[in-house]
Amino acid sequence: MSLFKKITINILVFVISILLILIMFELILRFGLIKTDLYKEMLCDGKRENPKYKILILGDSFIADWHSRDSLYELLAEDLKTSGIKILNTARAGMGPIDYSIQMKTKGVSFKPEVVLLFYYVGNDLTDVQYNSGLYNLYKSCRFKDRTRKLLEFLRNKLYIYGFLKEKRDLMIVRFFDYDAVKKCAIDPELIALGKEGKINIWLLYISCRHKNYLLDNILMETEENMQAWEKAKGLLDDINSLCQRINSKLFIIIMPRSIQIDTSHFSFFEKCGFALDYRTLSSDKPQKLLESFCEERGVPYLDLLPHFKAQQGMQFYKINDDHLNVDGNKFSENLIFDFIMRNSEIERAD
Repeated sequence: MSLFKKITINILVFVISILLILIMFELILRFGLIKTDLYKEMLCDGKRENPKYKILILGDSFIADWHSRDSLYELLAEDLKTSGIKILNTARAGMGPIDYSIQMKTKGVSFKPEVVLLFYYVGNDLTDVQYNSGLYNLYKSCRFKDRTRKLLEFLRNKLYIYGFLKEKRDLMIVRFFDYDAVKKCAIDPELIALGKEGKINIWLLYISCRHKNYLLDNILMETEENMQAWEKAKGLLDDINSLCQRINSKLFIIIMPRSIQIDTSHFSFFEKCGFALDYRTLSSDKPQKLLESFCEERGVPYLDLLPHFKAQQGMQFYKINDDHLNVDGNKFSENLIFDFIMRNSEIERAD
């Protein structure tokens, strides 16, 4: 046997061995022998066989499944499951409108829910599009054939190995976060210390170093770039609504407010983070109004939580040094959201 044939055979054996290992690892992940977020997600919550109703959830960390009894998702799922509902929650921390659209295409269409419940966080969903123009252009680009795009979406959303590696990558990023870099951005040393202890969201420090107007971009929406981003976000929401209509699903949108729209309780924290602030955010509801117009023009039911939060004067609905809801905020929101779903759908309340 020639040297060339020996080398070729060895390479083939090596490639086949690697493929077999990857296939075995994928099967291990799919059967839940190593539990990943994707495995837990695809199990679904609620009634598994012949459910009366199916609900798909799109969103970010506000409605992600944190496996905590007091989280917004767990509270909502507990009420929904009593009505014989099957729930597929695709929400994950860090997601935005681009991800919502991808999740709808790759998981929502095959799930065929009666209701698609989309949580739009006005605090950063706009800049998730604006600051990620490269990802948006890649997603929408006609240079990529449809089959190639579908393959990329499949690998990202259906391959368990990808999900496993992404989870590990995210943990590594947090563990080896470059705190020396944020020290140079005039961020309060106390917050850097809290970040190292895992007591605050370090991504706020990261964003602050790059986008001082992050809060104002999302809430005041005064620049041309902001409005261009809104047009892109609106197009992504239209894509989701079109898919809902195609599979006879109803799209519901929940509009989540940011703390600086409600009171000044978090102003000091954001100032320490190095963000530009403006008291006009307390009276600004521009992102809500744009979303409401979008929904009304398309006949999409929506729930804007901002006026409900503002009406509860003196109540604190957000965590300290964080812009996520606390337990009171989760419970208050869940009651409103559950009632909204019941009023706008054919779901029957459990006896």
